[in-house]
Amino acid sequence: MIDVEGDIQGEDGAMKWEMVELWQRDPVECVEELIGNPAFQDMMVYVPEHVYTDLKGESCVYNEMWMGEWWWETQFQKHTDKTLVAMQDSLALFHAHKGILTDLGICKHFNVLKIHLLLYYVSSIQALGSADGYNTEHPECLHIDYTKDAYRSSNKQDYVEQMELWLQCQEVIHYKNAYHTWKALRKSASLEGRVGDSEAGSDIGNEGAGEDTDQLGVQ
Repeated sequence: MIDVEGDIQGEDGAMKWEMVELWQRDPVECVEELIGNPAFQDMMVYVPEHVYTDLKGESCVYNEMWMGEWWWETQFQKHTDKTLVAMQDSLALFHAHKGILTDLGICKHFNVLKIHLLLYYVSSIQALGSADGYNTEHPECLHIDYTKDAYRSSNKQDYVEQMELWLQCQEVIHYKNAYHTWKALRKSASLEGRVGDSEAGSDIGNEGAGEDTDQLGVQ
């Protein structure tokens, strides 16, 4: 419980105070829960938006990640040195102030792969082009196949070893199915080749028989 000064004056002219209950959650755990929960699949936002408190668009609201300037800057179809510097400055601003979250005990650390990968956005854009033509569908599918499905197949106790064994079994089944598919196609092609040779031989035989018959009729 914490005391918060309000914006309403009391009868004595002083601002009123109120005791509120503060709830804290690790933002990394929250993101993992939101992305991994199928109930929120249709509610996820992947496109940046600007939200304003006034009709003129002068007061911008920043209370969601998709409202941030950094996300807007990564979506540009064409980048210049100016836009890349703006991206780098936005990321530097985040790293300069992220410590407040650990100081308040909201987040234990930021040793997260997705946050680490933000360091390579600028260099990747310089080497490969703007990021508007890319998405996370392929790595997300791999994450589901190699992590989520494997974890769900375990009994949630010492799950790493069970996940590795499950993946090995899936690979063996995949290779086995691929082999049987290849073998069936090869057998089908072989049968088609034999049928074709047989039909060709039959046609040649019929033509030869017809020639003999004609010769006999002439004689």
